[in-house]
Amino acid sequence: MKKSILLLCASKSIEMCLYEYLSPLHPIETTESSTKFKAIITEDPLSLKALHETYPEASLFLLVVPEYVPTELPFPVKVFEKPFYLRELKEALEESTHQVLVLSPYKLYPTSRRLVNTETRETESLTEKEVAILAYLYKHKNKPISREDLLKNIWNYSREISTHTLETHIYRLRQKLQTEAGTSLLITTDEGYELKI
Repeated sequence: MKKSILLLCASKSIEMCLYEYLSPLHPIETTESSTKFKAIITEDPLSLKALHETYPEASLFLLVVPEYVPTELPFPVKVFEKPFYLRELKEALEESTHQVLVLSPYKLYPTSRRLVNTETRETESLTEKEVAILAYLYKHKNKPISREDLLKNIWNYSREISTHTLETHIYRLRQKLQTEAGTSLLITTDEGYELKI
């Protein structure tokens, strides 16, 4: 059976509690193996970088006491400060393990804001706005979306937002969505922007 969650808990009681609560919904592994995981739950902030590099496609969840919350990381991690409600962890896992947008050869993980190249295994971290733009373009894939449409649906026509801001976000996304041929999945047309997948 394919494993979906890896538990790396220093506390055996927390590990057992998580296992009993989550296993009816998700297959769970409590020791590392070569399996590809959808989500990893750990209590060790120091292991996050290595876990992210080994399993770039997995969403990372950190269970930690408030005084050990890590400073800003270059990749997304969902932090749960102890004590926390198991229901909140379950809801975050549900969202994380089910939301994947395929933009071949990329996979977009909206919850953890990661764009993974399935061929090279390289991972790009995205901003919330970049994820929102990609998700909106994905919803209307292979169809041009106007600048006005994006400004209205992503920024709600905020007065602080200019067309230049949108163009900057599109430029950065285009760089991150490069193909081996040097083209991008995100193109600009006379009618606006289009995601070619």
